[in-house]
Amino acid sequence: MTRLLAFGDLHLDAGTQHRADALADHEATLDRIHELVVEHDVDLVLFAGDAFHRPHASDRARHVLHRFLARLAGDGVPFVGVLGNASHDIYGTDRETALELEHNPPAAYVSRYPEVIQVAGLSVCTLPSTQVTRLVAAANGGDRSAIYLQAAERLVDTARGLHACAERPAILLGHWSVTGASLPNGLPVDDLNEVVLPLDALDRLGFDAIVLGHIHNPVMLPTRGTPGFYTGSPMTLDFGEAHVPHGVWILDTDLLPDAGLAFEWVPLPQRRFVTVDVDLMAAEAFALAQTGEFDETDAIAGELDVAALDGAIVRVRYTASEGQHLRVDQGALRRLIADAGGRCYSIAPNIVREARRRAAEVDETLGPLEALRAWCGSASVIPGRWELLEAITRELLDEVAA
Repeated sequence: MTRLLAFGDLHLDAGTQHRADALADHEATLDRIHELVVEHDVDLVLFAGDAFHRPHASDRARHVLHRFLARLAGDGVPFVGVLGNASHDIYGTDRETALELEHNPPAAYVSRYPEVIQVAGLSVCTLPSTQVTRLVAAANGGDRSAIYLQAAERLVDTARGLHACAERPAILLGHWSVTGASLPNGLPVDDLNEVVLPLDALDRLGFDAIVLGHIHNPVMLPTRGTPGFYTGSPMTLDFGEAHVPHGVWILDTDLLPDAGLAFEWVPLPQRRFVTVDVDLMAAEAFALAQTGEFDETDAIAGELDVAALDGAIVRVRYTASEGQHLRVDQGALRRLIADAGGRCYSIAPNIVREARRRAAEVDETLGPLEALRAWCGSASVIPGRWELLEAITRELLDEVAA
């Protein structure tokens, strides 16, 4: 039996906009992955692309990955990876990419071009991300949708050719979008302006498994014959991924052509990303109706689960009128989050500008109190508030009359 561990979309150097020590989280994640390699007696690590967040990786990020690869080499566990998409791993030339480290341990191999790699008793057929600039140039710009369809057809043909040269069991390892998948925010990949491979065509090629990176959502692919999945990302990279699971996949095979593969999803510990949304305009109306009192800062603080903020990255978003916004003590909120052990990423107001309104019914024929009632009705002043205004107005009128 051969046991595989698969992951992808590591994105080293990402997350620095949230905290300065983001690489420490990445290193802790890789340390845990290495522990799983040892605990599960893994024979091969598959990496589905996007090791770094940008082509020009920082020296620290390169060191973090190199340290992980060196530990795998020390354990005698080979590593096979593919390049991710252009904005992350690929320079777009024949120069060394960030993932192709100068001093890779000999057991680590990164596939830049489609190929069949015989390792650990199986065939890894690689389909790295690649740019479609040559197709665009050949079409003089042309219709991008048509170019993407043409690229998808060629990639499927390439995968077919790889399978024909492979010995079973054969695993397709790539970094692409496929039809039917969706981003963590729910947007279908079919709506993206990029190459999307037809999953049904890949399904019919006869691979024993399809392992893909690029989509940070670790889901099984809706195939009919070939089991497959997106690796997802092993750690939460931003607030948009806070609601999806993060971890690695463990695959088992006994290397018999018709035995199939067993899949196991292993979650990894994560730093929490917490978003607190507060509508102060609605909260004030409710509070005044209940108690007659309202404090904007207290209203936001009341929505923070202080006991659960330790170590979390926190952002606060609130909707407020101009006056409410001026009364929010953002400094107090930041101190509250810090005292709870959290890190405040941002406090972002959505200010609703209040246009001056005049009641159509208000004219010179109305007395002061009648005009006040008409204005309160047009301005949707809540019950209790306008009655208070009326009482104050009566007192003023009485003083003037005296």
